[in-house]
Amino acid sequence: MSALRVPGRAMTVRRHPVLPGPPEWTELAACAGSGSPDLWFPAPGEDTAAAMAVCRSCPARVRCLGYVLDDPSIKGIWAGFTERTRRRVVIQRVAGRSLEDIIAASDAAADARHDTGLARAAGETFTERKRTRERKRRAAVREARIGPEAAA
Repeated sequence: MSALRVPGRAMTVRRHPVLPGPPEWTELAACAGSGSPDLWFPAPGEDTAAAMAVCRSCPARVRCLGYVLDDPSIKGIWAGFTERTRRRVVIQRVAGRSLEDIIAASDAAADARHDTGLARAAGETFTERKRTRERKRRAAVREARIGPEAAA
């Protein structure tokens, strides 16, 4: 094991038991050479949005998540998941969900949180958001019953 010094924190980086160095997919990773390790190892309560945005655009995300799930002692943000959210991923993986499905669901939930935040920033009240959701639901039901051409 070798120690990696992060300002304000000391942590241990474990090498993969089979691989002598970093896995080959790390060369494809969006985080490679991205700068400060503080982005990937935030203190409790610090904002993680910047790291999550980088991870969401990464072509090596599935392999990254698989790698970090194989060693639960790894700290920080990997594949767009914090240590806390990775615990939920382990449960989903045991239940038989693929890593691709888990990542897609995580991205959809993040998009929904973002959309809700935009609605709140626009001054839309809870009741207005509820009415909008209900209108969309009714339109979808109507479209499913009579077809998309007649619903318009």
